[in-house]
Amino acid sequence: MKGARYSVRLDSEEHLGRASEALGGEWRQSMPALRALALEADGSGASLTFEVNLDQTAGDTATAKKVLEALLAIPPAEQAGMSITREATLLQG
Repeated sequence: MKGARYSVRLDSEEHLGRASEALGGEWRQSMPALRALALEADGSGASLTFEVNLDQTAGDTATAKKVLEALLAIPPAEQAGMSITREATLLQG
């Protein structure tokens, strides 16, 4: 397993604002295990989608919880009530 793609529903304006800031900032430098980051809006709200490296031989690794804590400053206790979905397991880097 090389990586994973996650999607997280952002229901609060605060989280949406932080996600927008993360996209405009140096997210690759602050979270090297992160391969892709996107904010997608639909009629019912917004979702943050991202891909992380899970292969230790390819460099830094991360979990969805670590990404949300590092980029959006959402502590693990607050993440418990969020909808975090693993959309895909990526078998190639």
